[in-house]
Amino acid sequence: TEFSLRSALRQFQGALSERIRKIRGGLIEVYSLLELELDFAEEDVQFADRKDVEIRLSDALKNISDLLATYSRGRIFREGAKLAIVGKPNVGKSTLLNSLLKADRAIVTAIPGTTRDTLEEQLDIRGVPFRIVDTAGIRETDDALEREGVKRSLRQIREADIVLFVFDCSEQIDESDKCVVEQAFSVRQEVAGVENGIVAVLNKIDLKGSQYLEMSDE
Repeated sequence: TEFSLRSALRQFQGALSERIRKIRGGLIEVYSLLELELDFAEEDVQFADRKDVEIRLSDALKNISDLLATYSRGRIFREGAKLAIVGKPNVGKSTLLNSLLKADRAIVTAIPGTTRDTLEEQLDIRGVPFRIVDTAGIRETDDALEREGVKRSLRQIREADIVLFVFDCSEQIDESDKCVVEQAFSVRQEVAGVENGIVAVLNKIDLKGSQYLEMSDE
């Protein structure tokens, strides 16, 4: 994508190396002054102003912290942000995938449990690369194949940068919905530092009997 190209070009031009070189250079200067003082410790000579050393070290720590913070953004530009579409069976996950891709990529039927495995596609949204993943509907089942699909869906929830949680507004919210939501949040909280990134998608609001207003209030 356009942003990926810009990021790669900056790397090629040495932007990252230059930032690291400046941080390293500043630390070496502080280190040299302090080492010089140690060499002349008996003469009680101060080569490094303590306030200046504190400021330099604080600046170095901030620059290192800022640099580390760019890792996630850089990873997204390189690999794409993983966006998982999850929810109960037959809530419209595959239809949403096809709509985002503007292509008939996933099989859509009225039969719950049609999707048994994950389906991943690439998408460019305003210059940012995304990896859109359609998942199997999450529910309790005795079908071994479908159980494996549910297990893979939960894995995608754990690994995704963003989770689109799809609800069927033409049906009443029931205990199975709440159970699936609890599972999703539980899985997300297992990942260190990931406590959000779940977006509710209210689907089928155009159908008769839509619970859109009630779901919005909740």
